[in-house]
Amino acid sequence: MSRAHPDCTTAGATPYSSQLMGGLLEQFDTLIRGAAIGVTLFVCVRLLIARWPDRKALAVSSLGVTIACYLLVSSPFLTDLNGPVLFVLVAGAILTPIALVWAVFEIFHDRPTGHWPWLGLAALTAAAGFASVYEPRFDVVRAVLVGVLYLGVIVIAVVSDPDDLVPERRRFRRAFVVAMALLGVAITATELLVDPKDVPPVLLPLQAACILILSAAFGVWTLQPTNPLWPAPQPVAAPSPARTGLVDRLALAMDDGAWRTEGLTIGALAAQLDVPEHRLRTAINRELGFRNFSAFINSHRIRAACAALSDPAREGATVLEIAYESGFSSLGPFNRAFRAETGQSPTEYRQSGGAGV
Repeated sequence: MSRAHPDCTTAGATPYSSQLMGGLLEQFDTLIRGAAIGVTLFVCVRLLIARWPDRKALAVSSLGVTIACYLLVSSPFLTDLNGPVLFVLVAGAILTPIALVWAVFEIFHDRPTGHWPWLGLAALTAAAGFASVYEPRFDVVRAVLVGVLYLGVIVIAVVSDPDDLVPERRRFRRAFVVAMALLGVAITATELLVDPKDVPPVLLPLQAACILILSAAFGVWTLQPTNPLWPAPQPVAAPSPARTGLVDRLALAMDDGAWRTEGLTIGALAAQLDVPEHRLRTAINRELGFRNFSAFINSHRIRAACAALSDPAREGATVLEIAYESGFSSLGPFNRAFRAETGQSPTEYRQSGGAGV
């Protein structure tokens, strides 16, 4: 065959079947990328319209915009982009790690804490990304940082999972965050280990399809009328007039000081009450209106701390002593939890005598 058709064997020639397949993959990739960008930006616009200026909506929208930028600049078929437009899109794509960490903490934590170190790592990752544009040797540094960061996002989702009392949000967290982080690691590994000229053509539309599926799944969850992912303006459930026996037993345990136990987990409390953990989660969430176990425990701890800080007989006790007595292991978490509950620092509360709270 090669002798009969020498034009098919000369350097740079491409068989017709390969050209056809390449053209179909190009059209499919463009279609999938367009759909992914459209779905992502639609979700962002709907969230901003419905929830402006909610910080969580801003975080999700920022992630959506950076993902849209990445979908554009990573396409091998959009070769007409240049100048300021290309610079803006590349910058947006490089900022994706920062937007992802911000969005993860905002979505799955009603009151985000401990996020600054992770945002710092994300900023360092983005800086390595900008550096790699001018010096390719930074690609390795960026890849390592991305791997650490995205695996860290998985750890965040897993570690904070037991504290979450909203069952729908817990299920979504496990699937969505892990899938997005693994996708980020896979994309970065491919970019680092595979030469752009050797990337299998089918891999590009597959990557875009994964992003489309994740964007659509997130949109379905976030845009439903009663959204389990976001905290409601009022408690999830008002205290029930006819409380179950489990809630009464829980109240007795709290009155006996179970909340004073340092590092108390919902599993340990369920074992103390001799009930399945899922039943205790449901009772605290649906009957008492709490979305996080830490918020439930801290409500008792801060109430006791307020009583101690406003007690004239405890005037000589330091804030640190009261923090320890209230079940906190250090001053930092106590200060954050206290301000979240009262709007004041413990010192400000003591100075005001508890007024204005």
